[in-house]
This record gives sequence, C-alpha cells and structure tokens, in this order.
Amino acid sequence: MKKMFHTMMSRLSETYRINHYRQMLVVPNEYFNSDFQVEIATTQEDLQSAYTLLHDSYVGIRIIDPQPSGLRCNVFTFLPTTTVVVAKHNGRVIGTVSLIKDSNSGLPSDREFPEENNALRRQGKSLVEISALAVAPEYRGKHTITFLLTAFLYTHCREYFACDYMLAAVHPKTETFYKALMGFVKNGKPLDYSSLKGAAAIHVSMDLSEAHLEKLTNSFKSKDPAKNFGLLLQLSDKRFFHLTKKNDLQISPVITPNLLKFFCLQQKEIWSRLSSTEQQTLIQVYSTYFGMDSVKEFLQVNGEIAATKQYRTPVHINALITADEQSKYFGRILDLNSGGCFLICTGELPKPGQKIKIAFRFANNEYRLQAQVVWQNQGQAIKHHPNGVGIQFDEKIEGLNQDLKEWIYNALQPENVPNHAELQTGS
Repeated sequence: MKKMFHTMMSRLSETYRINHYRQMLVVPNEYFNSDFQVEIATTQEDLQSAYTLLHDSYVGIRIIDPQPSGLRCNVFTFLPTTTVVVAKHNGRVIGTVSLIKDSNSGLPSDREFPEENNALRRQGKSLVEISALAVAPEYRGKHTITFLLTAFLYTHCREYFACDYMLAAVHPKTETFYKALMGFVKNGKPLDYSSLKGAAAIHVSMDLSEAHLEKLTNSFKSKDPAKNFGLLLQLSDKRFFHLTKKNDLQISPVITPNLLKFFCLQQKEIWSRLSSTEQQTLIQVYSTYFGMDSVKEFLQVNGEIAATKQYRTPVHINALITADEQSKYFGRILDLNSGGCFLICTGELPKPGQKIKIAFRFANNEYRLQAQVVWQNQGQAIKHHPNGVGIQFDEKIEGLNQDLKEWIYNALQPENVPNHAELQTGS
C-alpha cells in the first residue's frame, strides 16, 4: 500500500506534491519528549558512536562495504571545519549529522557538483554542507530524529557559522520532501556518486536569510509549530546544546591529535584509505596548532609526508586596508595564519604583487602589518573562495597560530541559545 501511494504521488505535479506534504505535515508528539537532546559531539565516545551509526546505516542501504573498524570516516571527518551533531535519547546516540563549513579544503560535494557550489561562491555566499545523516533503525519512520537534527543544524548554521546557504547532496526520491519541508531548491541534474557505489544524488541548497524563513513560514497554512516547519525552526529549545558563540569564530573543532591518533592509527584502515594529499592536509592542520611533535606518529607511518605549509583558520575579522595614501577601504579576513590571510574587500581589489598595509584586531591584540597581494580571485571561485585576494605578510606573526588554536578550542562549553519563542507542543 505504501509503495502504491508513493507511485501515485510521483505521477502528480511537483507543485501539488509539495503543497500536499505541507498540508499533511504533523510533527509527532514524541518530538517534544524531554528525554531527547541534541548537541555537538565533543568526546571520543560520542564521535565513535556517530561514526558507527553512520557506517551501519550506509552498509544497511548498500552504498558502502563493511569496514574492519566499523566506522564511516573520510578526510572531512577530521577537519576543523567539520562539526558532528548527535541526537541522544537518555544519553544514547540515536542520530547524527555533520556540518561542513566551506574553506580552503572545500566541501565533499565539490567532487560531483563543483559548478553548483562555485556558482554560489562567485556570488560571495558563505556555504555549509549538510552531510552524513543517520538515524538508529528503531527511531526511523516518523522522522522525529530527523526533525530534531534539522532544527538544531538550521540554528547552528545561521547563528554560529553565519552562513548564507546550506547545501546537501540527496537522493532524487527525497527531493520533494526537502523542498516542502525547508524550501530547498534543486541545482543541476542528478548523477551517481562514485564514492558511494554509484548511489544517485542531486544537489540542493537552502537560503538561510530571514526573508526565506518568512516565505517558508507563510507557505504553511497552520500557525501551529507542529504543523508549520517554518515556525518550528524559530522555537527556542532547552534540549539543544550549542557551543559558546564568538562573533569572529566560524568553526567548532573538537578533533585533537589524540583523537586523530585513536581513529586513524588504532584503526589503521581509516588512515590507509586517505590519499597522500588528504594525509598531508591533516598533518598540516594539527602541526599548525599543536606542533610537529603532535603528529610524529603519522610521519612514521608514512615518512614521505612532511608538513610544508601552515593551515589557515576560517575566521570573520574586519580589517582596514591601505593601498596608498588615497586608497583606504574596509575588508574582511576569511582565513588566517601567522604568514597571511585571504581577504574580501569593498571597491576594486588590489592587484597581485601590490604592496599594502593591513590592520585588524584579534584575541585582544591589534595588528598593523606590511603585506603583499600574492593572488587574486575575481569571478572565478578558485580555491573554494569568493571574490578576494590572498595576502602574504612581510613578516610572520609570532604566536598567532597558538592564539588561533586556543581561541577555537576554548569554545567548547555548551550553551543554550535563546531564539524567538518558547518550546511548545502542538495542539
């Protein structure tokens, strides 16, 4: 009967199906159960539970083969730009989803959907990809945990990552569901994901602006949050635990060298599945923050890899740029390390080779530096960046990488986030 219903629905127009989904939406009463909670995974146990749940889910739908470790991990799993969210019931992890902030390392969907992502980058949009969704089998069916995870990640992407768009690669059969629920739009054509046994996928994106939220809310007829997902997204929820908000901080990293060693050295097949470039990237990240001694075991595993570059931390820092006495304008630093930064700015971009002065404040310190423009990205969205310029400081800033590490790793205290209304059950 259920299969027959879906077959009949698929023959109707998309507009009709979207309106039907919205009219029929009723968030299950169990959604409001106080025994549920959603938070950022910060411990080895919670991370391991999330990776195990994802592995078992993917094996169950036959898009990956069983792994010796029983964990589903890739290079994005361990990047500072990835945040793992877990839903719990009485302390047990029963659902997970990952938020991956766009950066120099790019996004998982760049491999299959580079043009779709770059089209948004060229508009100067800040992106976050929703990935690795899994729910324990006994909690599927009513979408309760999916709804909880979705409400949490929506707030986190808007309020903590300050992103403009959420992206996802979803199965074409679920496209209408995401369009109806949150107003996602389809970009491009369906294709097969080579890394997931050719599973079909389509690129969708959601505008995170206040205008879109208002439009989504108005698309539902009901004023009951249990029947209007736009209203549900605006509820304050004491069961949601975000991390401490810092205005200039764009990521919430929890992986440390010790956690990296646990997942990549004790389960050696995880490290061996990474390419040399991916291994190099992880070594660069953690040697930048924690020093080369922290990753020496990885160098012993693969002696050919050496950390030759510093990792740049995604940030959101205002800066003043002086090109000459007559040219002063404001910009924003989007990533930073002791040797340089990437900068977007108002007005005409400075040219490669041009000398500039840059001033900014970070971690209670004020910096006034001589620098040089080394590359420009104008209308190309190369290196996963919007329009802007790569800057190299004339002299490295001593201690800045350590300040960056302490700044981002000290933001791990959970807090509840006030929103627009109190949590309430539907009538």
